[in-house]
Amino acid sequence: MTNESPVAPKSQLENFLTHLVDQLDACGFLRNAPKRPGMVRNLRHLFQRGEVTEQELRTLHGVVTELAIGRRQRGRLEKDMQDP
Repeated sequence: MTNESPVAPKSQLENFLTHLVDQLDACGFLRNAPKRPGMVRNLRHLFQRGEVTEQELRTLHGVVTELAIGRRQRGRLEKDMQDP
């Protein structure tokens, strides 16, 4: 228990990491194919190194989701600006 939130089970951490990598792929962050495996491995190690709590994972999911929503909204705005 950390900050009154239990340590997240590995399944929740894996779910978050999948969410993160999916969104990083979607925004083009992982577009460099030769470097992609190492970048994903580094991100995984970063989060697997410590004991991430359930609350911390919920916060991180929210951050990734908001970034994805912002990217989609920005794409719609840019498209609207291009349409006469």
